[in-house]
Amino acid sequence: MLASTLRKAPSSSAICWARSVNLYRARAFSSTPRPHLKASLPVRARYVRFGEEPGSDQGLYNTAKRWDPRVRWAVGLGSVAVVYYVSHLEQVPETGRWRFMDVNPNMETKLAGMIHEQILRENKGKILPANHPVTRKVREVAEQLLHANNLGHLSDDKERRPYSAVPPWLADDTSADWTYDASVSSERQGLAPGAGGREWKLVVVHDPRVVNAAATYGNIIVYTGIFQVCSTTDELAAVLAHEMGHVVARHMSERYSFSKYLWGFAFLINAVTGVGFGFSEMAVNVVLGLPMGRKHELEADKIGVKLAAKACFDPEGAVSMFQKLSKHSPDSVEFLQTHPAGARRIKQVQDQLPEAYRIQAATPECAQVRDMVYSMAKFGGRAMW
Repeated sequence: MLASTLRKAPSSSAICWARSVNLYRARAFSSTPRPHLKASLPVRARYVRFGEEPGSDQGLYNTAKRWDPRVRWAVGLGSVAVVYYVSHLEQVPETGRWRFMDVNPNMETKLAGMIHEQILRENKGKILPANHPVTRKVREVAEQLLHANNLGHLSDDKERRPYSAVPPWLADDTSADWTYDASVSSERQGLAPGAGGREWKLVVVHDPRVVNAAATYGNIIVYTGIFQVCSTTDELAAVLAHEMGHVVARHMSERYSFSKYLWGFAFLINAVTGVGFGFSEMAVNVVLGLPMGRKHELEADKIGVKLAAKACFDPEGAVSMFQKLSKHSPDSVEFLQTHPAGARRIKQVQDQLPEAYRIQAATPECAQVRDMVYSMAKFGGRAMW
């Protein structure tokens, strides 16, 4: 019975043959499993996002779809802005600094005319006549700076107020010969200074409360209050050379160019974070705008020292002028200011003095002036008047 119920065990050769047949059947020419074998193959693990249906291939699409339209606009505009920015980079010839500039010379010339008209309008009744002693002194120093550095010349038109409006204590007997010519046009022949032009305009305003001077697109404006920190000719030359440095480096056009990007950064922050535009604009100004202003001031200081030295003025005048200016306007938190701290400016000028004196020594025209300065040094420097 037992023998009849037991089957005969297969031989070893039969087992090997069966295994080879099964292996052949499981291995196809293509790696794609056959339909009747697909269910028996192991399923590879796949990561499924939360909320996504298993087997869905829409993950990447859903990610892009979840982007806010404002963000997509911001990214697109930002990409265009980067390309535009890089294509308008240039170097400042005087210092080699890279900067963004997209204002052309013709635009600068138009702005020069508009600014000159604005200066005359805002200071009506306070502009000193061209032959007043103060104006003549400022003009003399400005002409020397322009001529020595081959920057051009001052305009000769008589855009000044009548003598009757001059304060009595500043009056000059010959001032009655000068009258304001309202028909004089502000239109320039050629380009504005800094953009290739060579004609500068000078306006001296009687306002002791304003300790300032400025030069925008060749429009030099000097307030009489500046003489509180300029008691010598060299100090006055330092002030005027600094302002001319702004024009030579085209700082106003650079600020105008970069203001577009300041506004763009503020818009981008507003689009991405949702904070108020006013807050983002203020933040961008503190982080980018104010540092640029301080950089421009230091650069104008550096250029101004060179201009003054080439014109045979004592570079030490810039040091004493900034020392007086620091006492007049005490330093505060620098990162919130448009101008760098006085101590920082003084240190930069002092470090630049050896170079300035080398420039002066290499200028033959300065030999006579240098001898005169040395002979008068014991009297405390060259007086203003």
